[in-house]
Amino acid sequence: MNKLRAALEEWIREEALVKGTLSGKKTSSEVVKVIVKLVKIKAGIKFQFEYHEKNKVVHKNLDRPEALEEIELLMQTRFKQLDLKTARADVKLFSNSADNCRVLVKKLDDREGGRVVDLSHNRQKNYILEEGIPVGYLVHLGVQTPEGKVVKSRYDKFRQINRFLEYVEDILKVLPKSDRPLRIVDFGCGKAYLTFAMYDFFTRRLGLEVSIIGLDLKADVVAFCNKTAQALGYEGLRFEVGDIRDHDEQGAVDLVVTLHACDTATDEAIVKSIGWKAAALLSVPCCQHELHDRLHNESLDPILRHGILRERMTGIVTDAYRAIVMETLGYDVQILEFIDMTHTPKNLLLRATRRGHEGDEDREWLSMADWREADAFERTFGLGKTYLRTRCESV
Repeated sequence: MNKLRAALEEWIREEALVKGTLSGKKTSSEVVKVIVKLVKIKAGIKFQFEYHEKNKVVHKNLDRPEALEEIELLMQTRFKQLDLKTARADVKLFSNSADNCRVLVKKLDDREGGRVVDLSHNRQKNYILEEGIPVGYLVHLGVQTPEGKVVKSRYDKFRQINRFLEYVEDILKVLPKSDRPLRIVDFGCGKAYLTFAMYDFFTRRLGLEVSIIGLDLKADVVAFCNKTAQALGYEGLRFEVGDIRDHDEQGAVDLVVTLHACDTATDEAIVKSIGWKAAALLSVPCCQHELHDRLHNESLDPILRHGILRERMTGIVTDAYRAIVMETLGYDVQILEFIDMTHTPKNLLLRATRRGHEGDEDREWLSMADWREADAFERTFGLGKTYLRTRCESV
């Protein structure tokens, strides 16, 4: 065993590694540094490699033998130095070849108790998008400077985009794996920060082929978004003027996104998702008016007789009802906080993922749907026949 491999075998272990950083480029490679840390995922404990290039970060998860081989190769070909923080020491490895390796070790004081090996994926600290690394669409849309610095006035937007991409990342496992491009429809895309983010995430970060359409009612906004997509070279992304209710897609749709679609427009997006058999829906509802004046429950009168409380109760009841309907029609639904409630009280996100059904005959499945929970909920709050229920029953 050569000296470099022996040193790696000694110091890079699942129970000890906190963080490793490869630096000091030997060549003109686009990768400027590589960070290695431990993560715990469903497949077990892995060594996660972060390859930092000028305008992107690529991730790879490896088992220990693969990780040792990767680090050895990187130090032989690309980097001169490896800095390791372990549970009990700081270690520096310098290597120009496999047999020319120098190791410096500084052990931590036993009285300090050592470092904790953290296997969690702390999303607040490990954003999908990182400050200091410029991303094309963020620079183009004024969220970042060309150097990758987040513009101070746009930090909330940067944070929102990261949060949204985390939710997209969570539903990757339910999206189909096939030779065709993933098909995504974004209703009410507005200036399309999150639409561009999805395209970049799927294509640049994951290396997938996608076809995304963004829909909005404002012609000037759609023109701006198409011009931006062309400037960025996003060939699989287009924008159209149109209304959710009138829009149709030929062929399968895998993911439906709707952010701040007002009142029953959110319901229409749900109906479209069910009709298309979409694998997933990400929806941030807004302005739930339909049920506002229909809510009735004598026990809740102390709440409902106050305007502001009735408004908030309307939002809660509406979103809960949407979840019940989607669960009735074959989806697993979670209601999550999109961004901190300090920013706005209307930022809950409905995340729905489709369950498979034997035979998967949609009309048969819909005709067999058990509406008893929805019936009971409608009676409890005096809702009567809702727009969503009527539309779903006509799918």
